[in-house]
Amino acid sequence: MDLNLDENENLKARIKQLEHERNELQKDIEQLCMQQGGPSILGVAARMHFQRTASLEQEIESLKLKLAACTREKHNLQEELAEAYRVKAQLADLHAGEVAKNLEAEKQVRFFQGSVAAAFSERDKSVMEAEKAEENAEMMSQKLSEIEMRLEELSSDCLVQKRLNDTLQADLAKLEEQTRTYAGVIEKFYDIRKASLCESLEMSLHEKCASLLDDPIESWTFNDPSTSDYVAALEGELGKVKNTVDNLQSKLRVGLEIENHLKKRVRALEKKNIVADGLIVNGITDIRHHHSQLRAYIIALLNEEGLYIKSISKNVEEKLKLHSSEVQNVVPPQHDLKPDESECRDVHMTTVVESCQVTKLAEASIAKIMAESRGDASEAFAQALQEKVGALLLLSQQEERHLHEENVNAALQQKVDELQRNILQVTNEKVRTLMELAQLRQEYQSLREHGTFCKWCKPSFKTNFALSSVLNKMSGTREEESTGNSGRIVISNEKDGRLKNMWKKSYINRWIDPSSRGGSHLNTEADYASNIEYSRFGILHLHCLIVLGSFCDKSLLFWQNESRICSYKREPGKHGALDDFNPQAPSSALEGKGIK
Repeated sequence: MDLNLDENENLKARIKQLEHERNELQKDIEQLCMQQGGPSILGVAARMHFQRTASLEQEIESLKLKLAACTREKHNLQEELAEAYRVKAQLADLHAGEVAKNLEAEKQVRFFQGSVAAAFSERDKSVMEAEKAEENAEMMSQKLSEIEMRLEELSSDCLVQKRLNDTLQADLAKLEEQTRTYAGVIEKFYDIRKASLCESLEMSLHEKCASLLDDPIESWTFNDPSTSDYVAALEGELGKVKNTVDNLQSKLRVGLEIENHLKKRVRALEKKNIVADGLIVNGITDIRHHHSQLRAYIIALLNEEGLYIKSISKNVEEKLKLHSSEVQNVVPPQHDLKPDESECRDVHMTTVVESCQVTKLAEASIAKIMAESRGDASEAFAQALQEKVGALLLLSQQEERHLHEENVNAALQQKVDELQRNILQVTNEKVRTLMELAQLRQEYQSLREHGTFCKWCKPSFKTNFALSSVLNKMSGTREEESTGNSGRIVISNEKDGRLKNMWKKSYINRWIDPSSRGGSHLNTEADYASNIEYSRFGILHLHCLIVLGSFCDKSLLFWQNESRICSYKREPGKHGALDDFNPQAPSSALEGKGIK
């Protein structure tokens, strides 16, 4: 229902729009006929008006018939909508049942998902335990291999120890036999001593040996009265010797401790000396390397600077010789030095004025020097100074000219890049609009072939709107270009007049049917659509002409600037410097300065 109401409203709006267009077209045609042909073309305008009104009346009648058909279709659609509501209620009941079933199925799915998640967690735990068991088994196998290797080493050590034990047992048996013999000898000697000294003390074998060894040789002469005194004196001396030995041992311990401490200090100092020697050697090597590098760099730099100074001095000498030869050979007359005002009126003379000021200051300084040193200096020296100053001025002017040429070339390159960007933008917009126009034309043809007039009305309205949007976009891009380049492009009034005349001619040729000139015409729907399409193509063609006109203005400006630069390069001495040269100046400004 809503769609039918919208269609009815659209049809009514279309009828009103067509009536309004009919009135506007009638007025426009009358005005154009009065402007172009005067009263002689009134008959043609009247016929055209009658044809348009007849076609519009037929269209209104067809639209009324379509409106009646739409009302009938509306009633039918209302009945179908009631049936659809009933079907919708049944489907809603079925949907509620399916929703309940889906909820139960979701519960079951969640239960099964929980069980599956538990099974997965158990599986992961078992996998982790199996991995840990494998790691433990690998660790145990590694430990077992280490234990086996250790066991082999210990078994080899045990064999070596057994061999040593066998040798030691043999040595022990020999030593035991020797100790038995020695013990018998010691017992025998100690029994003799005991018998001679009448002692009855029980002593061990080691004590007996010590006592026998401590006894002097004279003590073996038994039953001698002087031996007791001698033994007492020896015991006193022995006590003194023991005391001195204890003192010496304590001093020796202190000396050993001091020696160990001093050895530690000496080792630490030796290590420090080694590290310091290494650092010193490394520092000396680095300093030598750096010194060699600096020396080589300084030598190379001095050689380069010397060569550069020699080259500069040679160039200066050559230029001075050339300038002196030119000054001697050619003496320019005074009337040739005056610039031609007619040739230089369109050039900015800022650098020339500066060079003139510099020459005046240089000539004043030279005059002062010559006045001060007139008595001492000769005329040749003054002339040489004047020639040198002139050569320096010429060099400075040439450098300024080269700088200005570089600036001009950079500005021209920038302008060329900008023009290329504009060309690309215009071509892209043109291709885009042509593609959109081809698409709209294809849609229009398909609608003409497959649809009725009612179906054609809405797409034609859409195509009108699409074309208007495309033209608005193009006009918007044109306005942006004109606002961005407002200071660069100037459109003359003559061009505006030519464009207006083109618009009027295309407008008249667009609305006058060529068949009506011959006196026979059939008002058909296809002819009406072709006229509308032809008018749209005329609008697009006109806009393309405007864009191409702007591009021609830009290219003309570029070639004017290029010709101006070429004239400056061909005659640099006549035009002077290019300080205030503006490659983006409008063509009118350049024409005012005499550049054509």
